Amino acid sequence: MDRDLVQRVLAALYQAESAISGQELAQQLGVSRTAVWKAIGKLRAAGYEIDATPNRGYQLRSQIDIPYPAEVSRGLKTKQLGREVHYYETLASTNEQLRVLAREGAGEGAVVIADSQLKGKGRWGRSWFASPGQNLTFSILLRPDIEPRRAGLLAPLVGVACHKVLTGEPYNIPCSLKWPNDLVAAGRKLGGILIELSAELERIHYVIVGIGLNVNDTFRDAPEEVQKRATSIAQFTGRVRRVPLLQRLLAALEQEYQLFLAEGPEKLLAHYRTFCATVGQQVSVYSRGELVAAGLAEDIDSGGNLLVRSKEGSLTPVTSGEVSLRQE
Repeated sequence: MDRDLVQRVLAALYQAESAISGQELAQQLGVSRTAVWKAIGKLRAAGYEIDATPNRGYQLRSQIDIPYPAEVSRGLKTKQLGREVHYYETLASTNEQLRVLAREGAGEGAVVIADSQLKGKGRWGRSWFASPGQNLTFSILLRPDIEPRRAGLLAPLVGVACHKVLTGEPYNIPCSLKWPNDLVAAGRKLGGILIELSAELERIHYVIVGIGLNVNDTFRDAPEEVQKRATSIAQFTGRVRRVPLLQRLLAALEQEYQLFLAEGPEKLLAHYRTFCATVGQQVSVYSRGELVAAGLAEDIDSGGNLLVRSKEGSLTPVTSGEVSLRQE
């Protein structure tokens, strides 16, 4: 079965204002009625609900909420991000898969999406729990022409873009940013960001931005620790359609990314500081289990580092680490 034909049949069904017969589809697409019938079968197997009425034809019953490439591209308001989409029902890791595509020459803006990750990871190699088909787990390929030392600014950039989408219409989630790369709501983790870099001393080959966002998860089958610490969009708003959310995220990410490349990080860092729940708190910062700083999280500097002032008054810029609030 020609995959392109399946997508063309799907496009024709979307465009049809009413039921369209198999004969009409066959004539419109220049194929046989049998080929149309097989394509309809493929679409149904993929989860599309398609009514077939005698003497009237085929009609899509409702839009599907699975981030297939055709669904993501339909109505996507970006120039580059998400114009190349690779969808997998099950994948070990979206970051790992995109790394392979990057080495093979995939263009900037390519996206890998998985409905289920077998080996999804957070920072420091921790596992990332996500119930299959309920959330958004995806990775984006960037090829920025910036110095490698500035790549650390991409984490707050992604955080700001996600924050703007989630706190805006139609979601209105009361979320904040936790340094360096988490989205939190009501004190629980809503999403995480993982940045991976391939670079030489003075040149970036590519950056992979991995995003895990809890959308409709109830965490019913999650480990107890996850149930205690995680939350989802649906727990604030009710069930959310994932495809429109992904499209909004990609559009916001592209806007922030282009602004960063054109004007520098000042505006995004100003937004990040305003909504970073870590700033102003007494914190302990650990890196791979070792304490690297403790004191007042005073500010975020121009490089995206967390500035921690100790009781003795010394100021430590922290590039990365695990932050925990201290009870003074």
